[in-house]
Amino acid sequence: MCPIAVGSYAIGFPFGIRGVALSSALVMLASFPWVISFSFRKTESTLQRLGGRLVYLAITSFVGVAAGELAFQTVSLLSAILQILVLAFAFSAGWFSVAILRPVREAMKDSKKLLRSTRGMSLPQLVENLD
Repeated sequence: MCPIAVGSYAIGFPFGIRGVALSSALVMLASFPWVISFSFRKTESTLQRLGGRLVYLAITSFVGVAAGELAFQTVSLLSAILQILVLAFAFSAGWFSVAILRPVREAMKDSKKLLRSTRGMSLPQLVENLD
């Protein structure tokens, strides 16, 4: 992969920064399916399941931000400290209201499990787990 990336830089170099950017972007785009298949080998995850979980997590954050914005519009005349407290409470309430949905909870559990499985591992241990 590295020689291909370096080659793309060399091909784009005569055309300036735009040529380098274009050639490296095309190489990244072309290699993306291979990188994804390599990343998901020997796991239970699929790209479709990962995408669905990311959508749920993005919706959760969006609802939290929307609740905070709505609260900010209603309490804009209060002092700055009270506005911050109301915004924090509204964001938390919006986030937790969506987090009670089962798919969102499962996505959060899987993310937490993934983070726990990689925490504290040295590089050789991570490489051994990939094989």
